[in-house]
Amino acid sequence: MRPPVSSRGLMLMLFLAAVVMETVEPRSSRRSRGRKAECPVMKRPRNGRVAYRSRNRVATFKCNKNFILIGTGLSVCLKNREWSLPAPVCGGKNCPRLRFSKGLEVVKEYKGAKLRFKCPNGLTRQGPESILCIGKQWDGRPPKCLGRFTLTNITVSLKQSDAKERS
Repeated sequence: MRPPVSSRGLMLMLFLAAVVMETVEPRSSRRSRGRKAECPVMKRPRNGRVAYRSRNRVATFKCNKNFILIGTGLSVCLKNREWSLPAPVCGGKNCPRLRFSKGLEVVKEYKGAKLRFKCPNGLTRQGPESILCIGKQWDGRPPKCLGRFTLTNITVSLKQSDAKERS
C-alpha cells in the first residue's frame, strides 16, 4: 500500500503538471516553428548550484552546506522562452548580529538568513526594505526609521507698533 501524499506534495505535483501542460506543444506546432522552446541559461546562485533536466527545460537549484534556499528550487522553461520563476538566492546562516535603530520592526525570514524591515506609522524607512546574509556578511546595512515633520497653517502676525518701526 502506498503512503498518502502530503498536501505540499500534491501541490507540487499539480504545479508541475500545469507547467508541463504549458510547455508541451503539439507536433504540428513544433514543425511549423522548426525550433524547440529554449530558455537562456539561468544564473547560478552564489553559494549554490543549478542543474538542468528534461532537455534543459527544467532547472533545479540547491544551496551549499550551511546556506538556505531563498525562493523556489524549481523553474520551468515556458513556450515563450522565459523561465516560470526567477533563480533563487542562497542565504547564509552565519552573519553577525546587528544593531537596529529605535522603532525599526525586524522580521526574520528563512531562519534569519534574510531580514525584512518596517517602520511604524508616522516614520519613514531610510535604507533597504530587506538585507540578505551572503556567506558571513550582510549584503547591506539595516535602515533607520526617521520622523517626518510637516508644517502647515503657519500664521505670522506683527504688532502694529512693530510694523510702524520698520517702515
